[in-house]
Amino acid sequence: MKNRVYIRAVGDICPGDCSIEGFGVLSLTKKYGCEFPFSNLGNIFEDTDILIGNLEGVLSHRCLSENLRLGGLPDMAKTLRSVGFDVISLANNHVFDHGPDVLNETISICKEAGLKICGLRGKSGYYCEPVILKRKSVKIGILAYNWVGLEGLEDIEDYVSVVHDGIVNYTWNRDRDKDLNFRRIVTKRNKVVLN
Repeated sequence: MKNRVYIRAVGDICPGDCSIEGFGVLSLTKKYGCEFPFSNLGNIFEDTDILIGNLEGVLSHRCLSENLRLGGLPDMAKTLRSVGFDVISLANNHVFDHGPDVLNETISICKEAGLKICGLRGKSGYYCEPVILKRKSVKIGILAYNWVGLEGLEDIEDYVSVVHDGIVNYTWNRDRDKDLNFRRIVTKRNKVVLN
């Protein structure tokens, strides 16, 4: 079909070492370059119109001198774009591990590389700022929300769209108690009933 748009989405792209320095993507990219983790992909994304990935971590210049858990090299953003990624989600439970300054650096680095970012807190009347792309005369909107691991981080909702209650709301008008009462999910014998 002429207007068929092919979208591919991949899960976590972890740009850094996790718990043990020297054993992870950051160590490999420092040694072999940011292209190394993608060197065996071949043409897997060749017929893709929109490629989306979740960046499970941050990209920061601080990763060159500090051991930032799940933090990757800034050049990873350019590599992601050259591999074919169009949109990167930052709505995940590790994006705020190193605070707002490193998150803002990651956002800037990704935007400079030409990546669109979804999962950010909206600035124009939306709770989640949508990424809108046009491919083959078709407009596609992309949203992302984090649902796990950010409880107790007061500032996180200033940066990332977070769902604490399972109710997705596209506007700024978030009222957790009201949303929970509006649509409560009750499970009875493997059946889901929406009230």
